[in-house]
Amino acid sequence: WDSTVAVGYSVGAYATGVVDSIMIGKHAGHQSTASIDAIAIGHYSRIAGNASIAIGTAAGTLSIFNSGIAIGWRAGYESWNDDGIMIGSEAGLKADEGVGRHASGIMIGARAGSYADFCGNLIALGKDAASYAKAASGVIIGHDAGYGAGTPLRTEGAFERGGPVNGAVFMGSGVGSYVENSEHVTLIGSDAGSGIQNSNWLDVVGYAAGRQMHNCSGIVAIGRSAGRQAGTKLTDGSLQIGDVD
Repeated sequence: WDSTVAVGYSVGAYATGVVDSIMIGKHAGHQSTASIDAIAIGHYSRIAGNASIAIGTAAGTLSIFNSGIAIGWRAGYESWNDDGIMIGSEAGLKADEGVGRHASGIMIGARAGSYADFCGNLIALGKDAASYAKAASGVIIGHDAGYGAGTPLRTEGAFERGGPVNGAVFMGSGVGSYVENSEHVTLIGSDAGSGIQNSNWLDVVGYAAGRQMHNCSGIVAIGRSAGRQAGTKLTDGSLQIGDVD
């Protein structure tokens, strides 16, 4: 505890290797480990990484992150997010699910990025944005945006499902939920692009536009429900404005 400030009942209990740090609050810094220049403020807030900041009840508890920031009730709880920012109630909660890790992730909003895994360079803004996302990178904005995106490869009958989502730009409530194995996909609009699979270089704008696109490339779809199920109705490189039906 060299040059460390500790204020509060049972503060720093069982902490080891904490140097030049600050722990304030009842049980703050509980079981903190190997931390230099770190700050833990709040009941059971915890630090486990150099230059990390955990503010709020149980913020950073059971987590490992260097140069990370977790602010809010259980923000960053049991997560691994180096150089990341997690702000909001349960933002980044279990964000590595014990096997993966984030790098430079920004998750802002209640449960934003919660249970996400292997999501490097991800920006998730909004309640539940990018929750349960797997192997996703890009910018995801909106309530439930990118929920479950990039789910792991799995087999269903004779079909292989899942895969990473890279270079995503999702904006809107529920946009891009369960997108799988796709790259450079831009989706704007409530519920746009949900269920897209095995598709690349898509630009989709409009309510429910681009839903269930499969095996598509280079498609631009604009308007309510534009490009829906385009894999069976549009050729690659198409421009579609308005409902495909």
